[in-house]
Parts: sequence; structure tokens; C-alpha cells
Amino acid sequence: MGLPQNCYENDDFLGIAICSVYAPIYECEDTPENYFAHTLENPSGDEVLNEDDDLLEAESSISTKLQCQLSLSEGYGSSSLCVRHLSFCSTCKCYHNGGVSGQMWVIFYPKAAILESCHTNRFMHLNAVFIDSRNHFKVLKCGLQPIYSQDPIVQTEDVDASCLECQRNVEHRKLCLKGQPISLLPIEHASEFDTLCLRECKNLESLPTSIWEFKSLKSLFCSHCSQLQYFPEILENMENLRELHLNETAIKELPSSIEHLNRLEVLNLEGCKKLVTLPESICNLCFLEVLDVSYCSKLHKLPQNLGRLQSLKHLCACGLNSTCCQLVSLLGLCSLKNLILPGSKLMQGVVLSDICCLYSLEVLDLSFCRIDEGGIPTEICHLSSLQHLHLSGNLFRSIPSGVNQLSMLRILNLGHCQELRQIPALPSSLRVLDVHECPWLETSSGLLWSSLFNCFKSLIQV
Repeated sequence: MGLPQNCYENDDFLGIAICSVYAPIYECEDTPENYFAHTLENPSGDEVLNEDDDLLEAESSISTKLQCQLSLSEGYGSSSLCVRHLSFCSTCKCYHNGGVSGQMWVIFYPKAAILESCHTNRFMHLNAVFIDSRNHFKVLKCGLQPIYSQDPIVQTEDVDASCLECQRNVEHRKLCLKGQPISLLPIEHASEFDTLCLRECKNLESLPTSIWEFKSLKSLFCSHCSQLQYFPEILENMENLRELHLNETAIKELPSSIEHLNRLEVLNLEGCKKLVTLPESICNLCFLEVLDVSYCSKLHKLPQNLGRLQSLKHLCACGLNSTCCQLVSLLGLCSLKNLILPGSKLMQGVVLSDICCLYSLEVLDLSFCRIDEGGIPTEICHLSSLQHLHLSGNLFRSIPSGVNQLSMLRILNLGHCQELRQIPALPSSLRVLDVHECPWLETSSGLLWSSLFNCFKSLIQV
């Protein structure tokens, strides 16, 4: 949850309410009676109370220690500060005639406690993780809510309480229709909200063109709308839309007019198994930072002019099955930090040499891409910012000897490389080397152990 702006100086801001609704869990194939009868144990570890007539007595001993771990962070993917671990003990007494009722825990975390943990206002996001020490309970709902001295009775009347994703962004004006059995969007007139949530609307088949009348819209979530096949033409520029999530939908194509989403930063198409092509006009989205086309099994190619996306930071194309073309030119992706392509056959086992132009690249994942000997260009050694290199499950016998020039490299993953024979000298910055399930690797090589010794020595000095 994003903390309110100026909350550190705002006298009206009192703190955060933390809420968790939880219930006992049991395996789907078992009845509650079978689950409790087979999983309950006494302190000595012996199974007890397997008799049906002892079940109600057994339930009183189902206890656990639920914990809430709080942390402050600057933002997504940035540094964080552990705030506190809150915990409470719970005993399940909610089994009644085969049904399970939810229990709720609410606590107030005051502003003073936040200030005590953090003396700087750069940490503006509060995260809560609920942990069950014995795995007897499942958290059904949870949420964070800022509390003010002059709070209105209802702040987010449009928010569906079942949508935890929407609850986490309480500062946004939103309309949440998650899971509703709608086939058409039930909105006739444009209204002032910046987030439209249509997650898991299983009957929704299309979006009307009138959706672009919502000029204030910043985020559109259509995730897991499994019947959604049609995405409307965009008739004019949408200056505010930043995020478009169409993952796990039945979309077959996007209109070329998508370039009218000219401020779009996130385009999520992960798991769109009917998506056949992407329009070249996507390359006109000059503010796009995240493009995810993972597991789009019918997608035959990426846009030819992908390199025009100079703001792109994260490109994820895992598990593409097309074998008819190789990876397009990456020249121009000067801001790219993460290139994630595991399990993709798109490359025909070849990585283009212009990968050396990705000066900002920090994570490169080419695992299980069927790359054979010579498929990794020596130019990869010019990736001066690279920290994580994942090459597991490929077919090469060796990797370029210049890998020791990667002075920022921390993780090198070569596991399951069945043909790997030797490893060159490694950079002293390396902290993790994974070579498990490499049967032909010469682990007795003096060069390998010399490299590892240099890494150990560097770590000790640090």
C-alpha cells in the first residue's frame, strides 16, 4: 500500500489499520472431517482423534501462530526496511456441520510506530505479509487502510472487498467489477475514475469503443477474462492510460491504433494463447517500460522495429513456441534492464551479436533455449552492467572465455547443460555458480578452482 503523501508531517494521519480474514484449510479431495482427522497431532507427534465422534474435541486443538510481517519500501523492486513482526495465536473453533466460517483479526498500527522504525520520508510503501507457522489456516482476505482523524464513514464505496489488488491501492479512484458475471461493460456515461478493474469477468467477450471516453483512466485490468476476444479500436490519443493488463485473455490481435495509447508504460499480454501477431505500431509507444508476451504459444514473431522502444526496461517472452524466426534486432534498447526469454524457441538457438549494445542490461535469462555450441556470441562479454546470467538447460559445450570481463556479474547459472565441458576464468565479483546436472563438466580443472578461489578471496575482502 502506498502511504499517503506527506504522511510523515500530516497531523491528521493517525496510522494504519491491518485486517486479515482467515479460515482452516484442507485438501480439496478430502472432506473437512478427513483432513482434521489425518493432520492433527498431539505434542508428542503421534496422530490422535481419528474417530468421528471425537472430531469436535479435535477441532479445539487446531491452533497456529499467525504472523504479520511489515516492511517499508521506496517502491516496487527498490530497497526496503523491515518494520516489525506482529503475531497472534489462533485456535480453530469454526467447524460446524461441515462448514467453515472465517475469523478476522484487526490491529491498529500507529503513525508513531512507523516514525520510530524509519526516520526518513523516502520509504513511502508499506507491505504486509501474513504467515501461518503450521500451515493449518489460509488467509482469505487481507488489507491495509490509512486512518485519519477526520475520516469519512465510507472512503472507497466502489471497491469490491474481494479484490485484494484494488484494496492495495486505496489512494486511487477506482471501479472494481472483479468476478462479476457481465457480458457487456455496464457503464453508459464516462465518470471520473482512474482504475477500471475487470479481473476474472469470465463472460466478458469484448470491450466497447466507448471505453476510451474515460479520459482520466490510468489503469485497465482485464486479467483472466478468458472469453475476451475483441479489443476495440482506439479513436484518439489517451494521454493518461499507463497500464494495460490483458493477460490470460482470448485476444487474437491488437489493433494498430494501439499507438494512440501514447503514454502507456506497461503492456501485459502474458498467457494470451490465441494471440497470433503484434502490430508494428507498438514500437511507437515511446514511454513503454514493460512488455510481457510470455507463453503466447501462437505468437510467431516480435515486432521488427522493437529497438525503437528506447524506454523499455523489462522484456519478458518466456516459452514462445515459434520456430520460424530468430530473435529480432535488439539495437536501440538502451534502457533495457531485464531480458527474460527462458524456454523460448524463437531464437533458433542463435543470439544476435547486437546484444552487446544493451549497456543497461542487468538480468539476462536464456535458459532452455536450445542454444548450441557457438550460439552465444563473444559480444556478450561487453554487457558491463550484467549481474545475473542464466544459461541453464542449453546444448553448448563452452561459454565465451571473455565472461571474466563481466565485472558486475553476481550469478551464473549453467545447471542442466548436458554438453558443457569446461568453464573459463570467472570474474571475481561472482557470488553464485550453479553447475549441477552437468555430467561432462571437468570439475577437477585447475582453472575452475582458481577462479572460485579468486571469488572467495574477493568476498572475504568485501
